[in-house]
Amino acid sequence: QAIATENAYARSHPALRAAAASRPLVSGTVRSAAGKPLTGICVTAIVAGTFPTPQGQISFNGNWSTQTAASGRYSIPSFAGGKGDTIRIQFTDGCGNTGNYAPQYWRNAAIRHSATVLHQVTASSTFSGIDARLTRGAAVSGVVRGGTATGPGLAGVCVNASGRGDQSGIDLAAATGPGGRYKLVGLGTGPYQIWFATGCGVKGNYIGGRYGRVHVRTGGTATGVNGFLPPGATISGLVTSQVGGAPVAGICVTVSNPAGSTLTATTGKSGAYSIDRVTAGSYYAYFSGGCGNTGSYAPQFFDDQAAAGAAETVHVSTGGSATADAYLQPGGTLAGRVTNPAGKPLGNVCVSPVSQLEDDLAASAALGASSASEGSYNVLTTNRVGEYSDPNLAPGLYAVSFSPCSSDNSLGAAWFTGGASAPQWLSVNAGVVTNANVVLPRSGAISGTVTTASRRPVSGVCVLVYPAGQTALDSQQLVTSIGVSGDGITAKSGRYKLTGVAPGTYTVSFAACLTSRHYAPAWYKNKLAGQQPTPVTVRAGLTTGGIDAVVGAGKSVSGVIRSGISHRPVAGACVIALPGKFSLQSAVSDPFSLEAAQTGKSGRFTLHNLAPGSYAVVAGPCVSGPLADTVDSLEVPAGSAAARTPTLILPQAGSISGIVSAPAADGGGGAACVIAEPVSSHDVGPEVAAGYDGGYRLTNLAPGRYRIEFTSDCGNGTSQLAPVTVSSVTVASGRNTAVNGTLPVVGDISGTVTADGNPVPGECVAAFTSATASAPVATAITGTDGSYQIGFLAPGSYRVKFSTGCGDAGYATQWWNGTAAGSPSAADAVRVTVAAGAAVPAVNAALAK
Repeated sequence: QAIATENAYARSHPALRAAAASRPLVSGTVRSAAGKPLTGICVTAIVAGTFPTPQGQISFNGNWSTQTAASGRYSIPSFAGGKGDTIRIQFTDGCGNTGNYAPQYWRNAAIRHSATVLHQVTASSTFSGIDARLTRGAAVSGVVRGGTATGPGLAGVCVNASGRGDQSGIDLAAATGPGGRYKLVGLGTGPYQIWFATGCGVKGNYIGGRYGRVHVRTGGTATGVNGFLPPGATISGLVTSQVGGAPVAGICVTVSNPAGSTLTATTGKSGAYSIDRVTAGSYYAYFSGGCGNTGSYAPQFFDDQAAAGAAETVHVSTGGSATADAYLQPGGTLAGRVTNPAGKPLGNVCVSPVSQLEDDLAASAALGASSASEGSYNVLTTNRVGEYSDPNLAPGLYAVSFSPCSSDNSLGAAWFTGGASAPQWLSVNAGVVTNANVVLPRSGAISGTVTTASRRPVSGVCVLVYPAGQTALDSQQLVTSIGVSGDGITAKSGRYKLTGVAPGTYTVSFAACLTSRHYAPAWYKNKLAGQQPTPVTVRAGLTTGGIDAVVGAGKSVSGVIRSGISHRPVAGACVIALPGKFSLQSAVSDPFSLEAAQTGKSGRFTLHNLAPGSYAVVAGPCVSGPLADTVDSLEVPAGSAAARTPTLILPQAGSISGIVSAPAADGGGGAACVIAEPVSSHDVGPEVAAGYDGGYRLTNLAPGRYRIEFTSDCGNGTSQLAPVTVSSVTVASGRNTAVNGTLPVVGDISGTVTADGNPVPGECVAAFTSATASAPVATAITGTDGSYQIGFLAPGSYRVKFSTGCGDAGYATQWWNGTAAGSPSAADAVRVTVAAGAAVPAVNAALAK
């Protein structure tokens, strides 16, 4: 696989391919002990080295592989190494040679630690004549049977040998032939772990088995290494459109256990499916459209549960069977048309709907300045006439982003806004098509030059743009972004040009990312660290030039970390400096602007390349322990003045633990999230995922008060459960505070919008928490029949607003006041109370001109 990948990469990069052929990093010839050239021998360069970054050297290890030709010759491409790297060359069977040759390292070393090391004196150093003469290897042979040790011999079983001890790094494989017999060759002297697996063509319902360790010697054969594949269990069922309804073909079925084992199947014409080779245990079964079905069906868990927290498990024993049927409910369909500002339909536009039910964290991912969010689970493209359709969606709220799929940067990315100025949640309803049309704006560009104070141009600086004034999708989430296009990096002249930027207002920052020189981050017009940079306006079809920056080396600040328990220095503690004030968002908003360090034995640390300004210094143990994290402020003065030397005291940690009553169990690793947000800015609150039993534990908490939020939207969770907040929890040193959470099921509001007795499609419907709220918590658009549904609403009271801008026009805005006639004022609106799991129907509107 490694060889195929590298060959494909070389083919797609002709210059690299030519360089590899004309000036390989390592080359040589492999022969047998008798001097015969050997074809099909695997040759691997095991490279260890460092890579320069603005924060220092980063260590790396990598393997580059090739194989010998008929002449026995090989070459490893010249782009594999770099200055200061060390290289060990490994020769093994497994690339097509039919002989039995022992693993070997250059020169004639049987184990890796005895290999002669090649040292790259310069980045252009090459090594020729790295030859090998291989001797006879060891072998393992035996028979693999099915079901039991006395069962029938199985052909097509994978036999894998993984070296241990001195043979670590040697991995070879074979497959059983007729009668289950096999012989695995090419081993060296030492221990190997042997196991048997399906996947090489074996027939029957079996799962993998483990043999154990075998010690072999070169030139010999370990015989009688026999094994058997245990019988697999089966999970099967029938999928229909409703109880007793028609079978549904083309439904994706996924069964997963908490250990991460996942198996899939697709329903046939009869609606039936069967999944074999299942290991004994408990599984979650998940049913979703998209594997060839017609129509639109909402995804669900066994047993007919839309919420993952209510999913039931399917239990199977070794060789046993279990049934998991599904009765699918109608799904939502998101569809629309994408055009340019002139109304021309746009094909090959990427449409990314992000469900609030699937992933709150993905939904808060930003619309980048030059591309849309990639955080969603489903990306589709528009056809030639600019249309798209995404069926089989779970009813609920979606944020939808649009961006050109091609390298054409003439158009910018856009969110669906529903006629508003900011991204809006869009309500996708069951059994109907929800339209989301969008006009992609003409893009603009940002250009400038980065120099030092002496006006020397600086190359390798990344230019990052952010929407100015972060916009909320809802009260819990901030839209942040990092938008770096392919040419958003300064050239030798120090110039850059960021293209494909959607019209809007942005802040611009500069950080050394592809240079070994050490520069502090900078912001447009050289604002101090922690201050809001001067905004830059981008207009459609125009380039905003002169967005320049001056970068410098910055300052180094040293400090000491001590234990609040023993008052002694703390070794191995982690320290991070973040521009501005610390928040749960600031640690990920601008990764190039943070500086990190680790304390030595004396508890001292040094943060380098700090620009003048304000920082939050976050310190804590690198691993969990009795000490807590803490935050302190740091001012780095401009000019020659030195910053103060901070001493950070890590307090004795407390903890919070408890049970979340309905953790999301989607069978794919999703679980409830518990977030502790400190009331005091000097504390640091972590975020953890609850286990499948709902238990959670937050450790390394500094003493103080915390706001605790329980939410089902963690990882891949798809639970229809509303978040719950505990406003104040006190944590004491060395003590645990128990806090449990119960997540209520969400509810919804639905109704119909008419005018003169006729349905009105394309009317915006929004739910607000109060008459003075600046943004709705959820939105919907009426379908062709005038109906709407605002889903995923936490229990509470809402005011409902009806307005144009989502496809219709000419109607007066009104608020629901208990009658379809409504009221023009939010103050006169009647609250709609949504209970847990309840649907509130008949919130209708009769529009007037």
